[in-house]
Parts: sequence; structure tokens; C-alpha cells
Amino acid sequence: TNHDMVLADLALGGGAVLPDPRDTLYVFDEGHHLPDKAIGHFAHYTRLRSTADWLETTAKNLTKLLAQHPLPGDLGKLIEQVPELAREIKTQQQFMFSACEQVADFKPGEDVEGRERPRHRFVGGLIPEHMREMGIELKKGFSRLTDLFTRLTDLLKEGMDGEVNIGIASNQAEEWYPLFGSLLSRSQGNWELWTAFTVEDPEDNPPMARWLTLSESGALFDIEVNASPILAAEMLRRNLWNVAYGCLVTSATLTALGTFDRFRMRAGLPKKAVTAVVPSPFHHADAGVLRVPDLKADPRDAAAHTAAIIRDLPELVEGSRGTLVLFSSRKQMQDVFDGLDRDWRKQVFIQGNLSKQETLNKHKARVDGGDSSVLFGLASFAEGVDLPGAYCEHVVIAKIPFSVPDDPVEAALAEWIEARGGNPFMEISVPDASLKLVQACGRLLRTEEDRGTITLLDRRLVTQRYGKAILNALPPFRREIS
Repeated sequence: TNHDMVLADLALGGGAVLPDPRDTLYVFDEGHHLPDKAIGHFAHYTRLRSTADWLETTAKNLTKLLAQHPLPGDLGKLIEQVPELAREIKTQQQFMFSACEQVADFKPGEDVEGRERPRHRFVGGLIPEHMREMGIELKKGFSRLTDLFTRLTDLLKEGMDGEVNIGIASNQAEEWYPLFGSLLSRSQGNWELWTAFTVEDPEDNPPMARWLTLSESGALFDIEVNASPILAAEMLRRNLWNVAYGCLVTSATLTALGTFDRFRMRAGLPKKAVTAVVPSPFHHADAGVLRVPDLKADPRDAAAHTAAIIRDLPELVEGSRGTLVLFSSRKQMQDVFDGLDRDWRKQVFIQGNLSKQETLNKHKARVDGGDSSVLFGLASFAEGVDLPGAYCEHVVIAKIPFSVPDDPVEAALAEWIEARGGNPFMEISVPDASLKLVQACGRLLRTEEDRGTITLLDRRLVTQRYGKAILNALPPFRREIS
């Protein structure tokens, strides 16, 4: 089942697009994505400067439309109300922009693909009261604007169908309908953002994560306002598990550290849910070896660890036709690439220089031509990349893939767990890293004929207690621990 389609249907109450959940047996493949998909579905954002510009453009365009086409009846009356309201909201947006500038202390940070994203996160999801009051006014303004656009699109639909004479021809109504539908969608998105940004969080439930992101807007900068749930458990419990006839969730990575605890917590599975692990068809011990060499550098010392990878990588991957090297940060990936011998670099394709598919195609073409090829990639290359046979005989993983520490949703979740007396590192960071590492190791064997090596350049797997738990959860390849 398409996760996004199901979530969109459930958000509408269920049965709007798909069959009634009470009569439906859902089968979710790649089900480990479901909690994050649900969070993303209920996360909202808006960019203040670009939205203010959009409001001004909308006001000007509709004023011009009325001047060129005087419209009779309800259609004209509704459109006449938009420009003044849009400019009122634009003024409120500008006040909010100034307020955000005053409170924000933007910290440098990267997203999962290594792009620079300076952010200011509100601790505990709590925003200053004066900003909350301004947000409530914006919510009210966008509620009124959304109502106007809803009534306009409904009227245009009636005009398209020929049910009612709305003062314009049906073909004109058909031409305008998607334009006003687009205005409605953007207005509603802003209303949803300000609703989530200003709502008071229930005491016993996880709070919303709320943060600001600095982004580019042409030659200027913009401020992106974000609000997101930190757990999907309650949403999935209320909208899916408790109402569906039945659900089957499958994935190669539903477990973390050998248990379903992580998925149960994040997805809000009912206690009666039955879980099972089906043995892999691969004979890991015969097909591959998992190595943890003594790199003589701790990943927590980024400079020393990077230098050690530059020193040892050429020898580590010698003899492999296709190699995939996975990094947890773009900076380290680029630093390693820049530090390698120029001639050796000629066999490396680094993520970001071309599209993902072009990069993979060039890598395959080089291997097909009888040459060695090395891929340098980030998180998106650790999952969903299919490189069977000679295309990937060696997977090198730079370090345990702990989440980016400044990810605002993960940071807010860790903060909430700690406030309740928990240990966010052991409850969140370690299980998440374990799951990601299993996914990364899954790049090696794509068919039962595949053979190869996985090299993990992180000694914490054998020196730290949590590392040993992560190591024990990996597929049962032959082990070579230096």
C-alpha cells in the first residue's frame, strides 16, 4: 500500500479516497518508514518572506482581474474581499518576521544530506507568548482567507458543471478553477502551520517540535517557520490501528538491536500486535565477511578519523571491482575525497556532483568496462540502492550512523524522554543507529550469488558496550575484528 495515499485518506477521516478502514486489510511494505511518513504528513512549514510576497502578488492579480472583468453576483463579491485581507495578513507576516529575527539564535547545522541549514529550535516546543499571540492572529487571518478561497472554488466548480449561472462561461470557470485551487491549497497550508505552531500541547503527551530555519530567498534570506509532531504513535493508534480491519507491516528492518521495541514505540502498535522475524534467504557466513579494522582513530575526533580513512582506504578496497563507501556527514565525505591522491580519486564518483541515478549509471558502466569504481555516498545511498554482483563487492561504512545531533524533531524527542527520566541515547540514538547500520549492510547482498566484504571503520563497535549490542544485531557474516 502507498503510505502517503493511506495517510492522506486517514487525515480526511478514512474512506474518502480509499475504502473504509473498517473494511480494509492494509499491507505496508517497507513498513519501517511508516512512523516517519506519518510525522512528515502532519508536519507543516511556511516561509515568511516568500509568503508575504505571494500575498501581495495575489492581491495585485485579483485587483487587476476585477478591473479587467467586472464580475456580477457572489463571485465578484468574494473576490473583492481577498486583496484587502491578503494585505492585512502580509502586514502580520512582516511583524512575525521581525519577531523571529529578534528571538532567533541560529545555530549552524546540516540536514541528512549534508546541506547547511542554520536553525533555532524552541526548547520544549515552547514559543514566547508574544510570538504565540502573533501566530494566533495569523491563524485567524489564514482561516478567513481559506474560507474565501473554499467558497470561490466551490462556486467555480458549480459553474464548470453548469449547475448554476455564476456570471462567467463554464469554460472560463474551468480555466480559473485550478488557479483558485492552488491559492486555496497554499492558504490552507499556512493555516495548518499556524494552528500547529500556536496550539497548547497536552501535558502528558509529547509536545510539538517548533523551530525556525534560515533559508535563501533569491538575493535575500528568508525565515522558515516549522512545526512537527515528534512521535507518530498517537496519530497511527487513533487513525489506523484502532479502526482498520487489519494491518500487515513488513520490512527487512523493522527490528532494532534484535527487538521490535523501537517500532512499537514510534508506531504506537497495540499491545496485542503479533510480531515475527522470518529467517533471511542469504547464507551470510558463506557469502561475506564483516571487518572492524584497527584504524587507530576514534570517530569522535573528526580530524584524526578523517585522516585515518584517507590513509587506509585505498589499501582497504584494493581488489574490489565495485565499492560503496558510506559517510554520515557531507563534510567528512568531501574532506576524505579532497585528501586522497589525485590519481586514485579518478575512480571515485561522489554523491552530489550528478543526480543519484546518473551517478549509479556511471559507476555501473565503469565496472562493466572492466575497471574498478568507488561510490562515495550519504544516507540516501545506504537504503534503496540496488548494486548486485560486481557493482558492489565491498561496502565501507565510515562510522556508526548516529542521527544528526541538531535534527530538531530528534532533539525535541530526546529532550522529552530526558524530562521523563529516560535515557535518550540508549532509547533513541542507539536503536536508530543499529537500524541504519543494518540497512547499510544490506547493500552488499542483493542476490543469493553475491559475495563480498563489509568494513566498519568505527572501533566503538568493540570498545563500547552499546557498540557491542549494535554489532550483535548485524547480519551474521563471518567476523574479522582486529
